[in-house]
Amino acid sequence: MEQTTVNKVAELYKRKSNLLKELSELVDDKYTFEIGRSMKGLFNQYGASKYSTVSSSFLTEIKKLTEAHIKQQIEEIDKELKEL
Repeated sequence: MEQTTVNKVAELYKRKSNLLKELSELVDDKYTFEIGRSMKGLFNQYGASKYSTVSSSFLTEIKKLTEAHIKQQIEEIDKELKEL
């Protein structure tokens, strides 16, 4: 395998690993799914400020879309790995 191919495979596996971690946290009941904001370039030790006026049904829909988006990215990575 050429070095460029090896580097590409390593990059894809790293991205996939990060996506799988995010997906596992997204579906884990230990975590809550929230929509928040933070100021660019500033460090906030408490993390992002959440939007408290967002309805639970909207949050549920965004969570489902986020889960589907992550799964789609994983599938695309798997397809690209098979092609290599």
